[in-house]
Amino acid sequence: MRIAQVVCSLECSGAERIVADLSLALARRGHEVDFLTIDRLTGEEFEKEELRRFERGGVRHHSFGRRVGSRSQALVSSFRFWARNLRRKYDVLHSHLSMPDAIACLVRLCTPWALRHFVTIHSTRQRWDAVTSRLLRRRSIVYSCEPIASRFRPVFGDRRIVRNGVDLPRFGFDDSRRSRARRLLSCDSGSRLVVSLSRLHEGKNVATALRAVGILRAQRPDLNARFLVCGDGRERENLDRLARDLAIQDQVEFLGVRTDVADILHAADVFVSASLYEGMPMAALEALASGLPCALSPIPEHEDVTRGVAGCFLAADPTPGAFAQAIGAALDMTLSREALLDSRREFLRGISIDRVAAEYEDAYETV
Repeated sequence: MRIAQVVCSLECSGAERIVADLSLALARRGHEVDFLTIDRLTGEEFEKEELRRFERGGVRHHSFGRRVGSRSQALVSSFRFWARNLRRKYDVLHSHLSMPDAIACLVRLCTPWALRHFVTIHSTRQRWDAVTSRLLRRRSIVYSCEPIASRFRPVFGDRRIVRNGVDLPRFGFDDSRRSRARRLLSCDSGSRLVVSLSRLHEGKNVATALRAVGILRAQRPDLNARFLVCGDGRERENLDRLARDLAIQDQVEFLGVRTDVADILHAADVFVSASLYEGMPMAALEALASGLPCALSPIPEHEDVTRGVAGCFLAADPTPGAFAQAIGAALDMTLSREALLDSRREFLRGISIDRVAAEYEDAYETV
């Protein structure tokens, strides 16, 4: 099949990562896959790394060049998308997130052949305008986890659930790789690394994780731990100021957007996410695939993913104190990463990106 995966950008966040990995997995299964972005490229290093991965994996990339936030250029991008569709004659359009969904609906309406349009909903907070919402009721909707299905069944009905997945070989644990990664991060053998991976905006609630680190420092002054915050966003300055106010700036490092996330997870000892809401939480899945203990906020999306999975500590409530207890419990866990991964073997088979690609392939072929 000739498949177009459509997203806003090559942004280094959860939905874009899963779509990039899905595109590569579908290409490995013999399909011709185009990865289409509505927005223009920014030239950031993480974009260059994704483009290199696409080139190695046989996935084509094309940008429609919209300037972020421009409504008039969204119309231009729609026309460019329609023209490319006429040239490439896709069998499947698969859109992700609200803007690509709206533009793909328009392209589908103007296509003179039986083009199959799939829409994956990645977040319980996803919203569309009234016209797009009506059009989506006639499309092939896919929910990426049960909490999202529960949220949108009253709107779109009972649709297929395809849980997001992870490129397991990319994140699978290797002790020599861990040693190299810790050296690159200047981490001595006695230091514990606590890692967060997310965009820095209010919904990711990194402030609660910082306050929890402050509480842990007060409760356990002898704990030799560093908190690495990977990601960037509009909350960066506020979070940096909060770290100074809490007097933990010597323990906290803001690493910005990284292209070596798998290496950082190898180097880490605990993964944390204090998110107020998620879709299918990709960073948590990647941490679980790396064999890490995880301290997580008590939201339905985390509960759905971690149910029955060893080494997952959900905070008793959303407060910094409860989250500090969860981080402390994860740090105190005595099971080795190899033992954790062994206990998660069945769970990891279920979150393999190859399993996800096979499920989508079946969906594409049966509509």
